[in-house]
Amino acid sequence: MVFLKISLLSGGFLLSPLICLANYTSYHTFHPISWMHALPVGETPGWSSKNWVNYEFSQGNVWNLPIEMLNTTNNQTLEYSADLGQTSQILELGTTLFDQLSVSLELSFAQRNGGLFDNLIDEFHVLIGNDRFGRDNYPENQTTLSIKSDGQEKVNQDIQSGLSNLKLKFKYWPWKWEGRRKATCPCGFAVSSQFKFPVSQADTGLTSTGIDSSLLLHLGAPLFDASGIWLTGGLTYAPENPLLEGWPRFEWLQMYELSSQLSIGKNWSFIIQVRVESPLMDRNQLGVLNAETEEEIRLVASSWNSLGYWRGTESIGFNYRGSKGSSFQLLIIEDFTPGGLESDGDDSFFVYNAPDLMFMLQAYVLF
Repeated sequence: MVFLKISLLSGGFLLSPLICLANYTSYHTFHPISWMHALPVGETPGWSSKNWVNYEFSQGNVWNLPIEMLNTTNNQTLEYSADLGQTSQILELGTTLFDQLSVSLELSFAQRNGGLFDNLIDEFHVLIGNDRFGRDNYPENQTTLSIKSDGQEKVNQDIQSGLSNLKLKFKYWPWKWEGRRKATCPCGFAVSSQFKFPVSQADTGLTSTGIDSSLLLHLGAPLFDASGIWLTGGLTYAPENPLLEGWPRFEWLQMYELSSQLSIGKNWSFIIQVRVESPLMDRNQLGVLNAETEEEIRLVASSWNSLGYWRGTESIGFNYRGSKGSSFQLLIIEDFTPGGLESDGDDSFFVYNAPDLMFMLQAYVLF
């Protein structure tokens, strides 16, 4: 069996064929620090074949304009900016050891490039009459990831690509509850563990260099003939990141994702997914020294939201499934984060632009 996932996103393109479909693995995001730690994503509890090869190709866009902050615990001056595109590839090889136990290896590769979709996203904001969030004040097609502590640059600006991390993944599937139609929902309950090992140097900005470990719980249920819903909750221990040494960084990171595929008639399904991830930094120990003067710009366009608040993505779309199980899926994905303007106590939601808006086309081909 082969799973082919192709996505077109305003922040990028995603092409990911999953051979011998083991399980449904959710989309990987492009936040630079999330990528360093290879943070886990949602998955169905189980798998539907003995062996598999997963391959993912993606192009994403990140827009976090420069911000200067003060670490109030040690008076260290911190600077962060990310304005780049990233081409990512993820290869996963997996097999079942026993009926209820599987193991897989996942290798990630990244190549940073100019912001391929800078102009497209900016023009879209102009078209809908939305704020441009400072995009018009900076040149397009930049390749910038800068992390500074007391003025010292931590990221080697001459290295833009390379292998990032290797992950070892185990999944135990004690309770199986599968859908009536094959491969629609390998559900039930499962527990999985993941271990991330660096395969690059810290100054590349591609890895955190430390060994991170994650524990995930997976719960899912088939609905009707060809529908399903599954929930993933994960906790990651990320003890090291030399690029962020001395920063008020959280070492324990959470992730929760809800995915559903709701059948509409014989061949069509409605897709909706929501994922939230816990903050990377303790914003209560950070003070803003220099950023855009407008508070809304500081929250949305700079890294203040993407570092100090919960990060979320949601997707909606439709799936067409053929008689033999192959399917095609179109998704629209957007990022969001709670926060609001601190001056008026507004509790509305904002975005964090790491990555920006996505349009995704997926094709699941089984044979």
